Amino acid sequence: MSLIRRIPNALCDKEFARRCAPFTTAGTSCSASEDGLGGTVIVEASSDCADLLRRLESLVHAPGSEHREIVTVCNESDRAIIEATLPPHLRQLPVIWLTYTTEAVDHLVDTLHHVKTSRVGLLPVGASFSDPRWHELPRNSEFVMAWVPPASLPKHSWQAHPSFTTSTHAIGWLASTAFLAKLSGLGPPTGWTLLRLAEAARKASQPLRWLSSPATASADGAAVVIGARPVLTRNSSVLALVPHYRCEEWLFDCLASVAAQTRPPEGIVVIDDGSEVPPVDIVRHFPQVTLLAASENGGLFRLMQQVINDTSYDAYLFQDADDWSAQDRLAILLAEAERTGAELVGCQELQILWEEGKDLPVCYPSDVNAALSEQPPRYPLLLPTSLASRDLVMRLGGFATGLRFGADGEFVRRAAHIARIVNVPRYCYFRRKRAGSLTSAPDTGMQSPARAKLREALLKRAMQNASAVVRGEAPALEPYARAGPMQLTHILGPKLKPAT
Repeated sequence: MSLIRRIPNALCDKEFARRCAPFTTAGTSCSASEDGLGGTVIVEASSDCADLLRRLESLVHAPGSEHREIVTVCNESDRAIIEATLPPHLRQLPVIWLTYTTEAVDHLVDTLHHVKTSRVGLLPVGASFSDPRWHELPRNSEFVMAWVPPASLPKHSWQAHPSFTTSTHAIGWLASTAFLAKLSGLGPPTGWTLLRLAEAARKASQPLRWLSSPATASADGAAVVIGARPVLTRNSSVLALVPHYRCEEWLFDCLASVAAQTRPPEGIVVIDDGSEVPPVDIVRHFPQVTLLAASENGGLFRLMQQVINDTSYDAYLFQDADDWSAQDRLAILLAEAERTGAELVGCQELQILWEEGKDLPVCYPSDVNAALSEQPPRYPLLLPTSLASRDLVMRLGGFATGLRFGADGEFVRRAAHIARIVNVPRYCYFRRKRAGSLTSAPDTGMQSPARAKLREALLKRAMQNASAVVRGEAPALEPYARAGPMQLTHILGPKLKPAT
């Protein structure tokens, strides 16, 4: 059971009732949408009263406070210390006292009965407040969006968001109230994380409609090269590539996110890497998805290159089978390609730390060419977040198909010599960091001896290419290592557009 106490806000209860229509689960707009009120922020409290005061003061005094309501959720066991600590002006905010239990009590649904707006945000313990940007959110559809404070993008290589370099990883979120009301079993507010929302939605058979979120305070991306003619436009044909091996647990969510793009790709293909049983039952849920299967396990770069060789699309959207995308990812990447003339466009990522149950924003430079001009070159773009033109891939001779790992960074470094490369300043990609993946397994992980040896060899080659360019010579752009072609068998789904 929950003991609920509502303290009148600065608005009297009568005025609050006038401004806020009753909550419904039908997704209809409430009066908060009609009169300009942005939404309700739920503030998770703990016995750390200093942290609670910091977040409440930020909410109350930040510009735009008239466009949000504030509700604090507290554990009944912390009631005495919180009531004794809050100053008088913060005691006027609504408070919901909950009796936390270890069982899967629906505390979120219980809390939503006291939310009178169609949009709601969570500011968890340890999080930093930033403008919730209600104006970017749809009013009449169901959605979830990460709420990350803005940061300056790095200049040279990827880096974790500066606010998340300590042991505290706290990301808030914004969502439609109607969507949240359909979830269950989330327990106390400590469990209302992005990952838990995704799990609850899956159990409730609710579609995950993730929106991208801004990474910077401004919407400015990479500078436009004067005179550059875009190779890709918003109307370019796109094939989404999803290499798959032992990712059945996450493949459905991955495909659902790609299939739900606001600007749909012309094709989506799952390329199975020699599994004993290809994921037919999962792919069958998506009539627009093609399933191809390799007769041998050859690695994701051989798989993707074979499909690119065999098909004819203007561009290819890369997507790992255990990750998922914001539904506006493809639209954003194509718009940036058209705006900047870039042939390879990536985005910012939100790492989902699977074992820890936490989230970590990771940022990349907007101008990848400038980042790679620094010596030694580092890692300014994550390939699975990106979109590449077919013309660029073919001019480079494709991926280094002889490599089972490391061919993504190798490709980007070669591409920088002949093409414009940028990252958009939005979190459009959710990357699952988990045990057993290619980057974490003992024999192929980032700290493995094999990875270190290859890293040294590829860095040496990149430095040699940089020196050649300085001398006015042409860099070596052929792939570092090549393997032979692969035979792919069509299992089900639409036929892909063949190469001409």
